[in-house]
Amino acid sequence: MIRWLAPLLGVIAFVYGLITLAPVANLVAWFAPQPLPVTISGLSGTLVQGRITGVVEGQRRWVDEARWQLSPWTLLTARLRYQLEGEALGSVFTGQVQASPGGTLALADTQAAGNLKQLLQAVGQGFLPIDGQFRLNLTDLTVRDQWPQQIDGVLTLQGVVSTLLRDPLVLGDFEAVLSTEPGVDDQPPTLLATVSALDGPLEVNGTARQYADRRQAADLRVRAKADAPPILRNMLNSLGRPDAEGWYRIQRSGRLPLP
Repeated sequence: MIRWLAPLLGVIAFVYGLITLAPVANLVAWFAPQPLPVTISGLSGTLVQGRITGVVEGQRRWVDEARWQLSPWTLLTARLRYQLEGEALGSVFTGQVQASPGGTLALADTQAAGNLKQLLQAVGQGFLPIDGQFRLNLTDLTVRDQWPQQIDGVLTLQGVVSTLLRDPLVLGDFEAVLSTEPGVDDQPPTLLATVSALDGPLEVNGTARQYADRRQAADLRVRAKADAPPILRNMLNSLGRPDAEGWYRIQRSGRLPLP
């Protein structure tokens, strides 16, 4: 038994070196499904350590730059775990991603921060007249079949202003707790954001949902605080009649535009 150990370890070392030291561009060409659903530019390095300078889907640029570093011992578990950092969707990001057999991707301890307007433009909502900064903290995001199966995180919007008027109107700080709801009739899970106001002249609460078929739905309540500026109260009046407690209800539905 012992005499076979050295040749076996030699074969394992050879295969490990062949996979991890081969140019990652070659590995993508050999093993990735063709054609790729996205266009990747500036792909360099190896499976262990490398870099890309762009990921584009249709007319939408998802990633400007990304760098990765593999945790080598994860190869022994048939799972690839990476430390990632880079720039995407108008933000800088860092986190861990794990790829498992069967095409499941899992993100953990991931943070991103950047300009809110750039993020909205990147996801096809650039027409919304708001600006500010955002911060995303993801504890867990599991993606399978190109759709999130599980998400646990918080999206914080800071210093949000309305750009409808010549002078920006301060709206405040807001938070969306991200989670999933089980799909109905074997459909994929629904992404759920539970929204609330943290600071500023507005009170806000409600939910927003994103479905796997690109449908979107939002149901929010909003009202002005006692010290809110008159111009903000006038803007809220355009939403219709408030209820007995002064809440205006905002219900919107639509479909996420194609890339």
